[in-house]
Amino acid sequence: MPLPLIPIILGALAVGTATGGVIKGTKAIKDNNKANDVNERAQDIFNSAKRKLENARTVTGKSLKTFGKKKVECCASTVKTFLKLYNQIKNIELAEGKLNELSSSQIFTANNPP
Repeated sequence: MPLPLIPIILGALAVGTATGGVIKGTKAIKDNNKANDVNERAQDIFNSAKRKLENARTVTGKSLKTFGKKKVECCASTVKTFLKLYNQIKNIELAEGKLNELSSSQIFTANNPP
């Protein structure tokens, strides 16, 4: 009589295997959902960092543009004035004794009397 028991045993094994497959499939679905959630959070972090980087690039670009304008203004005014004054005094010759008279202490005392 062992022959009729074989289909029952095989059926029980099939049911056990199917149940195990369902359990593993359910776990796989949960793991997949968790992985999707982690992926979405990572994508949000990435997008936020990307927006901050683009904002920093924009601010830096504006700052560099402002700096360039100020540099041009400086060269057009201050440096130009310096060069003009330098050209006026570059050929002046001072006697050696006169250089001692132009010491900074005498200049400051002359400009700021006590």
